[in-house]
Amino acid sequence: SLDEQIIKALLKQRQLAKESATELIGKRFDPDHFARSLYCEREILRAINFMDLALSRVESIQSIYADPGPLTSFNQAVLDALDVLAGVLRTKNLKSAHIHLPDLKSMTIALQDQIKPLADSQRVYLDGFAFSAEVLINNLHELAKLYKVPVSPTPPPA
Repeated sequence: SLDEQIIKALLKQRQLAKESATELIGKRFDPDHFARSLYCEREILRAINFMDLALSRVESIQSIYADPGPLTSFNQAVLDALDVLAGVLRTKNLKSAHIHLPDLKSMTIALQDQIKPLADSQRVYLDGFAFSAEVLINNLHELAKLYKVPVSPTPPPA
């Protein structure tokens, strides 16, 4: 599958980064920094994949995701953070770069309030969704630290 191919490519990049550490390529290449970045990217991919799986298994999450609310604002904050990181990596310009990470606690509480009752089998997916969201946010935060991008919580909606 495409996900497996992406993960294999990330693992291959990690190996190549280790091997290239001894080569002279101008500015010193930091294979540890690169490996940490690849690790975060892989964990983000895994989190997104599981969140997508959870969405496909719990119909009530799908309907909440389609309507403006806790999941759409979470999604937008993640997309914005990824855009900022991509821009920083592309341009190396940190002047206006800043990431607002979504608040996991309020998103989780809102989900639990809106999705009732839920069968035990579906509750597992909801919990997995929340856990994966936390993994995603933690790795976005780690990537921001690696590239020295300031981070703050997403401001509450106006």
